Parts: sequence; structure tokens; C-alpha cells
Amino acid sequence: MMQLFLGTSKVDITPEHPIELAGYAHRQTPSEDVKSRLYLRAFYFAWHQGKEETKQAVLLIGDLIWWGSDYVSLLKREIKKEWGIEWDAIILHATHNHSGPQTSSHFTAYLGKADEHYLEFLKLQLREAIESARNNTEAVAIKRAATTCHIGMNRRRSDHGKIVMAPNRDGVIDSEVVLLKFLTASGNMKALLTHYTCHPTTTGDNAISSEFPGHAMAVLEESYNQGFIAGYLQGCCGDIRPALIKEGEFYRGKQEDIERLGMKLAKKIDGVLTNGQWSKVEVEEFQVHSSEIRLAFYDQPCFEDTIQPVELKSEWKRAVQKKFYLGQGNTVPLRMTLWKISSNLSFLTFNAEVVAEYGLQLKEKYDGKIIPLPYSNGMIGYVPTANQISEGGYEAIESCSYFALPSPFSKEIEMEIYRGIDELILKGERLSNGIQP
Repeated sequence: MMQLFLGTSKVDITPEHPIELAGYAHRQTPSEDVKSRLYLRAFYFAWHQGKEETKQAVLLIGDLIWWGSDYVSLLKREIKKEWGIEWDAIILHATHNHSGPQTSSHFTAYLGKADEHYLEFLKLQLREAIESARNNTEAVAIKRAATTCHIGMNRRRSDHGKIVMAPNRDGVIDSEVVLLKFLTASGNMKALLTHYTCHPTTTGDNAISSEFPGHAMAVLEESYNQGFIAGYLQGCCGDIRPALIKEGEFYRGKQEDIERLGMKLAKKIDGVLTNGQWSKVEVEEFQVHSSEIRLAFYDQPCFEDTIQPVELKSEWKRAVQKKFYLGQGNTVPLRMTLWKISSNLSFLTFNAEVVAEYGLQLKEKYDGKIIPLPYSNGMIGYVPTANQISEGGYEAIESCSYFALPSPFSKEIEMEIYRGIDELILKGERLSNGIQP
């Protein structure tokens, strides 16, 4: 019989000094304040059969905008060397917090500059988090529940034929909250994972904050016991942001708005913990599968002429020349990893900022059995749909200059991604049934 063990930890990753924050072009100076601390939460899994340890894996969730692709390679190498955890059994996930440091040097400086001293500090804290989690493992069972929470709003609206960043009340939205609680043999809750879909962009202030996901998790941890760790899993929120709306337009809030939205989510979760309907997840042998899809760019020679202002165009040129995929053809790698925990529960990671349409399609097609985790194991930029590429707007076109992409993606990427997802999942199913691919 397969038994799952879980170890957890939480370490502080707040910068020790003022630092440039990531996610907004208007912030050009170091942070001015710390509104709330940033944390790295570690969830170390071990699958035992009898007395033999069969598999180990680790999920690391940071209050960060993402984990830079260049940084991920370094961290995974060191984790495998230190603890023997296989490359694909490591998920470095970010809440997509826009009020924390940059972790990548692959983009333009407009998205924030990575600080080498901070990255070294983050690496040390990550080692502490993993070691601490490994040292407090307990046998656990998994239960699952779901609810809804209305924090987000679709941010793509057509205005006289042009897509602008504005509230679209008729747009696609994913309001589902998926909850996974991990219970010890005595019935205590050792950990809770919350999956929700909304940009943590409540505020644009030049201050460090864990944003509404961090506040919600902190409220839950304080409400229960010290040994309980709450982790926030970000969904496909590429075109979803907090519904802070005044006179039909979005506005940026303050720390009190962060706390209000965080409390709203925490109360929803607490209601399910208190009175919700939970189903047991039967733990099976842990399986990991991965694949890579090369996403092609649309050949648009005039793209450079559309970049404004001139300073951004110059920075874009510099960053594109430096990009890691140059020399590999006119494509960029979308990397996906599938963690299969049971026949009814898997995580599917993407090293990209994925729009809500993909997450909803994945949930619908696979009946909620697969939880999408973008902002994991690196970052290449936005992955829009074919329709969004045709329409234009920030996610499909304008973001390319900030992410140092040579041009927008080809419309064919949507079908390539769906095909790649299906093939990866089918591969896992075939291997589960003892069929070699």
C-alpha cells in the first residue's frame, strides 16, 4: 500500500534592503517601504511502500512574480545534488506577486532588474526551507473541496475595435477556488493548498508586499495552529486582475485593499474548512512526466516600429540580443511538467504567464482532475489564445516588448499547446497502465 508523507516549512524571503520591484514599468527606483513580509513555503513529499522510500518531490511556493528561467536551472541542479530530488520532481512556483523582487535577467529593465545579492539570499533561504521541510515529515491523507470567490475581472475590453486594459464584465473569468488539505493520522491539518486565478496587482505602490494571496494565507495560518502551512497556487490569470473599478475603469488600490481582498478569500476558504463537503483523494504511486513545445513567433518585421517610447525600443533591442533562445530558431520553449498524485489529482506546470482560457479548457476537458500551475519553473512571457493574437492588446502584442520577445506569437501556438497537453497526459495514462510510449 502506498503511503504519502509530507513535510512543510515557511521561511522569510523579504529583501533586507530597498530593492527594485518587479512587474510595473512606472517603478524605476528601489522599494520605499515594507507593507508585509514575503515568504517561501516548502512542501516536501515522500511516497513510501512498506519500509522503502520510493519517490520524493518538493513544491516551493514563493511570494514572487516568477522564478527566472536562468535562475531555475541553477536551483534545480543544486537541489538534485544536495537531496537527490529529480529535476522534474521539483516545482518552483510563484504567486505572481507584483510587489516583490525580480528573479530574471531575461527581460527588459522596465519589468525590474534582478539583484544578485538578493538572488544569493533567496538561494540560501530555499535550502533552509527544503531542509526544514524534510525534517518534519508525517504520514498524511489528502482531501479535496471547492468553492468560488469573486475577486477577479477580465481585463480585455474592446473599445471602438481596439483591445484596451479595462473591465470586461462579459469576459472569461475563472472564479473557482480548489482546496487540498493534508491531514495527519491524528486528524490535524498539516497543510492546505489553495488554487485560485487572479493577478496579485491590487496596488502599484513602490512597497514590498505579499499582496492579497499572501495576506489570505497568513490569515488562515494564524487562525489555526503554528504547524499548519497554507500555500497559494496561482492559476491561469494572464488576463484576469482584481476588480477594483471606478467609473467603469480599473484603479490601483492601497494596502488596505490588499488586506480586504485577502480577507475575502480567507473567509471563503475558512467557510469550506468549517462546513464544506470534502472528498478523499486516493494516493497512488507518484508519477512525473514532462515535455517541451517550441512556440513559434509570427514573422512581423514591423513589430519594432510599434514599440513606444523610444527608450523601451532601445531596451527591447538590447534584451532580445541577450535572450537565451537566440540561435535556436524563431521559437521559444514552453516547458510542461505533469505531477500525477492520483487518478483524480494532477498538477500541470507551465513556465509561462498563461491566460484564463487555457485553464478553463483544461479543467473542463479533464473534469477538474488536472490543476494548472503557470508561473512555474521559469518564465518566457504571456501565452495568449489565437483569438487574442488576432485582436491584439497587451497580453498578445504589447507585452512582447517588455518580455524581450522578437515579435508576437503565431496564432498556431494555441492548437500546438492543446495538442502537447493531450499528448503529455496520454503518456502518463499509458505508463500508469504499463504501456510503453
